[in-house]
Amino acid sequence: MAIDIFWSPSSQQANLYAYGNTNEEVVMNAIVDRADYHAKRHGYTTARNVTGESYAQHRDRSNTLKPRFHVAPHSNAGTGIGSTMYCFKPSDLARLSTILSTNMYNELVAVTGVAGRGIRQGTFDEIVNVDAAVAYPEIDYHDKPDRAQWILEHKEEIAIGIVKSILKTDNKAWIDEVIVVELPAPDLQATVNEKDAIIAQLNNQIATLSNQVDVLTTENTRLTAINEDYHGDLVEVARAFDVLARVADEF
Repeated sequence: MAIDIFWSPSSQQANLYAYGNTNEEVVMNAIVDRADYHAKRHGYTTARNVTGESYAQHRDRSNTLKPRFHVAPHSNAGTGIGSTMYCFKPSDLARLSTILSTNMYNELVAVTGVAGRGIRQGTFDEIVNVDAAVAYPEIDYHDKPDRAQWILEHKEEIAIGIVKSILKTDNKAWIDEVIVVELPAPDLQATVNEKDAIIAQLNNQIATLSNQVDVLTTENTRLTAINEDYHGDLVEVARAFDVLARVADEF
């Protein structure tokens, strides 16, 4: 069955990066890992070259699988800066490989943020002898420390740019990834225990308030009794004054 994309990342282990203690093969495969993930999110079927095989074997594997697109990410050498794109015939603007390569080049220039080095006609075996529409990007320069570091720190953005260019070629829109966060299931027993503890605390507060009410009631009763006794004494004193006043009048 035909597939949509055949990934053919660089097999050049000897091309060492000037930063990060790595090489072109490792880094390009890491970028393709992410590109493959995003392509599959958008419904594309994919296949891939086999690490350690020759470019002729990559070509033959691709032609056997009959993909629509053959994408071969590489990084460059020569202490330059910026992306270069190779394709079969860049002057043929209606050709599918040219459309794909142009879209990918524009995405990579946008990602790198520096001027690109153009789209060039490629004579590599993996371009001229592959049946699918080929895009062969040299993403940036790995033998310049700051550019090698930039590639390593932007693998995700590069991968997304590559997939966006494929989507644009197919007149499809990029779909942002939806990240689902799984929350832990609530501990129902802990919730019950917590509720019981709150109820017990409230009951204790109610009991304390009830005791305070009893004390205040007792004190009010005592003060009321004192007030009544005091009132009775005042009445007796008033009567005594009244008697004394009458006696004084008689004299």
